Amino acid sequence: MTHDPTMPANAPFDDTEPAFTEPWEAEAFALVVELARTGRLEWSRWVDALAAEIERSPNDPYYVQWVRAFEGLCVSSGLLDRDEIDERARQWHRAHLATPHGQPVTLDAGR
Repeated sequence: MTHDPTMPANAPFDDTEPAFTEPWEAEAFALVVELARTGRLEWSRWVDALAAEIERSPNDPYYVQWVRAFEGLCVSSGLLDRDEIDERARQWHRAHLATPHGQPVTLDAGR
């Protein structure tokens, strides 16, 4: 695998396994990397937040830890508040329940 200089050197993938098992994992990864690349997120703060989340919940799936660390950083930075995050999670949950099996879930279905 050739290293892409725009990606962190320790990105969690290699040549033997897919980098992501679900599309949302790739989206979560890309969001954090893009915010760091554009200067909206300080990479060292991100690393600290992710390390703390992994320490807090070492047995949880990596990208679940990734999302929780990102949510916590958004709250502590004042980008979002916990109520906004929780409401959006409820909307996605309702959308999931309202979407017929096999169809793509869209946020509109949960409103």
